[in-house]
Amino acid sequence: MYLQFVAVYRFNFFKELFYIEPAYALKYWPIDTNYPPDFAKIEEGKPKHIFEPTLNFGFKF
Repeated sequence: MYLQFVAVYRFNFFKELFYIEPAYALKYWPIDTNYPPDFAKIEEGKPKHIFEPTLNFGFKF
C-alpha cells in the first residue's frame, strides 16, 4: 500500500500566463510485505516515509 499527501499552491504572473507551483509531499508506505529476501535486506532500517519538496513552473497558452 502506498499513500501520498501533497500540499500545493499556485502563484500566477503576467495575467495568468506564467505560473510557479511550490509543493510539499509526504509519501508513506504503511504496509510493505512479501519482499524477496534480497530486497528485504536493502529495505531494512529505512524509514517508511519520505518528505519531498517540489517546484513546478510553466506557461499557459
